[in-house]
Amino acid sequence: MKLNSASCLTLVTIAWICLLVVRLTAPYDLMNNDQQRPAAYTLDILVNNQWLCQRDVSGDITSKPPLFAWAAALSSLALGRLDRYTLMWPNAVAMLLLSWGVLALGGRYFGRAAGLVAALIFLLSPAGFKMVSLIRSDTLFGFTTFFTTFFLFQSVFRRWNWFPFWLMAAATTLTKGPLGVLIAAGGLVALLSEKPSQGWNRKGLFSGAIVYLLICAGWFWAAWLLEGDALIAKMITKELVNHAVASDSGDGIGGGWYKPVLYFTSRFFPWSLFAWAAFWRVWKHPSIENGVRQFERYLFAHFFFSLLVFSLAPHQRADHLFPLLPAAALLAGAQISRWKAHWTLQQWRINAVVLIVSFSVLFGIFYHKVDYHKEFQWLENIQNAAQEIDFSLGSDFPLVYDNGPIALHFYLNTMRLDVSPDYIDDLLRSEYPAYWIAYNKNEGQIEAITNGAEYFELKSWLPMGEEKQLLRIISNQPRMQPSEKAATIIGDALIEIDGFVIQSVKHNRIRLKHTDEMASFRVTNLSNSKQKFKILYSPFRSIHELELEPGKTYLRSKFYLGPQYDFSKYLFHLIGISMWWIYLAVLIFAYRKTRHSLETTE
Repeated sequence: MKLNSASCLTLVTIAWICLLVVRLTAPYDLMNNDQQRPAAYTLDILVNNQWLCQRDVSGDITSKPPLFAWAAALSSLALGRLDRYTLMWPNAVAMLLLSWGVLALGGRYFGRAAGLVAALIFLLSPAGFKMVSLIRSDTLFGFTTFFTTFFLFQSVFRRWNWFPFWLMAAATTLTKGPLGVLIAAGGLVALLSEKPSQGWNRKGLFSGAIVYLLICAGWFWAAWLLEGDALIAKMITKELVNHAVASDSGDGIGGGWYKPVLYFTSRFFPWSLFAWAAFWRVWKHPSIENGVRQFERYLFAHFFFSLLVFSLAPHQRADHLFPLLPAAALLAGAQISRWKAHWTLQQWRINAVVLIVSFSVLFGIFYHKVDYHKEFQWLENIQNAAQEIDFSLGSDFPLVYDNGPIALHFYLNTMRLDVSPDYIDDLLRSEYPAYWIAYNKNEGQIEAITNGAEYFELKSWLPMGEEKQLLRIISNQPRMQPSEKAATIIGDALIEIDGFVIQSVKHNRIRLKHTDEMASFRVTNLSNSKQKFKILYSPFRSIHELELEPGKTYLRSKFYLGPQYDFSKYLFHLIGISMWWIYLAVLIFAYRKTRHSLETTE
């Protein structure tokens, strides 16, 4: 009696839910694992409408293509702001779809028991528990790379149309660059020993390639038009070329050749031990069934080619190996099912439940008790600071940041670039209310930065008694209170507004939204060179293009703007709701395809 397809899907989905429960009930780890920058990129989309190319709070261009930031931003539009759940949702869905894909492919080629085991061990591993809620592109990259690998296998060995491969290749390129296509193509090494039984199908090969180039090159060209050579310097020169020849620590090609093997063995433990046994079996005793042998050798070639690429790469990180885990899980699941072929249906079900419960409890203890960092308490303090600032000033007040934590932007749902400390004294001398978020500054540094300007320290937060992480609010006002007037720094300009809020900022292009039918603004060039500014009244209003000499000021005094009609927020809200319906449609489609695939297997 064979395992029921619905039971397999239910068990895998329950395991995924357990992963989510464990991670979402544990302390939030936004300040760990370099997750703040992807959050900043998503905020740059939501706050400043930077869809083509994003920047972090320091003004540095994103190091990765924008697919993850797009997905997280689209998930957040329905709420009108970014939060913990919408930020991690794309990766959570990617993990569920990946586990279903592993289940379906394992069931198709190795049997339902093997598919069930493969999907469960893929999820119930150290990497699985981490990746389900990690705010980075690695999980989405693993998803797109795995299905790029699968569609390539189907196109070469099963004569499928090449178009799905090229579309998924475009998705993986827009997630983390061309690396995903390279390691997906590593499976083609299997052609040295396995030949397609019916020859090649070229349908969609060239038209798909053209679409791939149009999508990827089209995005890069549009982003280059916006950002110029700075985009090439960051994404191509620094991230692609420099990381291919040297790491930040100075290691050259192959300098850490042994690390990926250790990373894989530890991050996929204990299932990595079964995977190594499966690799040996595929090498020495491959299946005698033609289709199964082709698939397992393709997975073998894909895994070891990718492992070689990562071993030679100077820039290494354990999370980079995540795209290899589905192949390892599939072969390990097949190996375990071979060893336990004598198990009854009841034994498979009982052991699957025991596996889910035991690993959920084990990792629940780890994430709730063992893996507790001081950054968790610091993040809670930042959240408390954001709540107090929002209550006292409102979410629209243009705070000025000087190397402030990205987490504060996250909780305030703002995205302001850090300003030069040289302009803080000009800010505090303004007659309009101004508030500076001073982070990691001692008293002497604050005195030097304010340069004699009168100021008030209104509030400070000291996490866990560490002086170096002191967060202060410094103002030219004696208390925090809402105001129609505000002063802030944007780039090299002092911006003073009355009856406006700053809606978005792109370079020196500032979009204002009026809160009063009579409003005014003033722009002062604080730099030592001529500066150009573009002021837009949102929506459908005038555009002021300014060119100011050093130290010069432009004043637009009280003028009538009329009532405010802003339909864009309703449009974005509708797009956000549509995105959640798309998620639901994709999950229903994937569920049905997975179940259909399982029902045609033994």
